[in-house]
Amino acid sequence: MPRAFCLMGLAVALLLFVLFVLDLAIGIPFGRASLLADIGFVVSSLGLGLISFTTLKSLK
Repeated sequence: MPRAFCLMGLAVALLLFVLFVLDLAIGIPFGRASLLADIGFVVSSLGLGLISFTTLKSLK
């Protein structure tokens, strides 16, 4: 079960990363409402991805 949670964390991190990088680059989903929020979400999604990956790696 913990492995499933790690994979879900990676999936959510990837989804958030793609969503907010697209908003930064071309303004598609949110119309570049807040540059600071976009950068914050990109950094947070990278952090979530890193934590999920290292936890998944330690489970093996």
